[in-house]
Amino acid sequence: GSAGGAGAAGASGAGGAVAAGAGSFLCRRTGKPGSRMPSPPFKGPLGAWIHENISAETWHGWIGQGTKVINEMRLDFSRDRDQQIYEQHMCDYLGIDEEILGSLGARR
Repeated sequence: GSAGGAGAAGASGAGGAVAAGAGSFLCRRTGKPGSRMPSPPFKGPLGAWIHENISAETWHGWIGQGTKVINEMRLDFSRDRDQQIYEQHMCDYLGIDEEILGSLGARR
């Protein structure tokens, strides 16, 4: 769910400046301001990249989507192949392409 009242911001203009803080972190996937995650969602360079580039709101959206992926595809994380399938879906959802993965030294 998204908060309503998006159009009201510019009209009242109390000082005109947008306060820094919650809106100071820009999510690379959505291009929208959001909250920064308090820490990387998991270890390694990919987790660090997600922490630097993906908002907590977008990550929360992926958690919901990822649960559907696990259930619909009946993924079993004791199998490497299933872990790779999950990671592939996560990268697709978050907009992490081969170039980014290559720069991190990660493989898909």
